[in-house]
Amino acid sequence: MKSQHIGMGLVLFEDVFDIDDKDLYSYIKWLEEDEEDTFTYHSSEEDFAKNKAGFKFKKEEIQVAPQRLHDLTGFIKNRDIPEHHLKVFNSLKQASYDILVEYCRYFPECQTTAWWLALPHIARYTEGQGIGLHCDNQIPFEWGEPTMSQVSLHNTCSINIYLNDCEDDGVSSTAETYSGGHIRYPNADFELIPKKATAVVYPSNYIGRHEVSIVNSGVRYAYLVNVCQGTSLDNSEKVGQENNMKTWLQSLSEDVRKAGDTHRL
Repeated sequence: MKSQHIGMGLVLFEDVFDIDDKDLYSYIKWLEEDEEDTFTYHSSEEDFAKNKAGFKFKKEEIQVAPQRLHDLTGFIKNRDIPEHHLKVFNSLKQASYDILVEYCRYFPECQTTAWWLALPHIARYTEGQGIGLHCDNQIPFEWGEPTMSQVSLHNTCSINIYLNDCEDDGVSSTAETYSGGHIRYPNADFELIPKKATAVVYPSNYIGRHEVSIVNSGVRYAYLVNVCQGTSLDNSEKVGQENNMKTWLQSLSEDVRKAGDTHRL
């Protein structure tokens, strides 16, 4: 695995996994067979929809917003995941952990805010889809109204692993590639043309704000997971308490120590 600090807490990784395309796309197809719509639709004076995080989208915005595959192991819907698909999932899960260990060698204090990993998901961008500037710990709110979800308050840094190749701004040449769909980090003055098995890690707050340009052709896939801190917002949960929605990182500090000295920035 190669890594490079770009700036502003953004680190680029290469060669983070080795998964055969056939196995990877077979797994994605299995996920897509039982996907749910990202949006819940509402009617009022103005038709709109909300995604699972509670962000509101106007009718014309829904078509350009990415879909998200959340049930990566079949746990949520009680689906039995075939062993060969589970192997792909576990490879991506291990890659995200190895990336986090390396990231903590750049930023040792990250360990103090890395208590657990949230459930990962895969973001799918089809032709015409992208997402504007945002940060990953935003909470949607409206004055005088209760919030739908405050789970993003826990997010401290974000891991994005790219599952297929961007062929820059041309036309994708195979079913496994896409064009467009660059990711841009204005605070780091950096734009990435994603390639399979590359990854980025960055602060989930406003320092790491980013956007994804419109996909021109093909389908863009990215495996996303947030590194989090804290327990339940009502303080009823103990640190390390069994929770199917979290992967606790009890051995992270020891694994960072084993990985060697910190990087000099």
